[in-house]
Amino acid sequence: MWPCKYIANYLVRQGINYDLTMHAHMNPSLATVAAAQISGDKLAKAVILEDYDVYAMAVVPATRTIRLGKLRKQMKRDLRLSNK
Repeated sequence: MWPCKYIANYLVRQGINYDLTMHAHMNPSLATVAAAQISGDKLAKAVILEDYDVYAMAVVPATRTIRLGKLRKQMKRDLRLSNK
């Protein structure tokens, strides 16, 4: 299942309204914000992490970055950015 499906399912379960907009892959995500002409705080990006052979997903506003050290400590896991 694509990350957007997981996110959409979560938002529905939480009763949160959202819009899903298809766009070409852009890197960095701020290029997507500019192309979509929306605020970066209104665009979510999925960041795929891994801990050995287990994957996790963090969803953050496009304008934010993940502090891996802080996240590792909070989650008590050896998380790193996935290259897959």
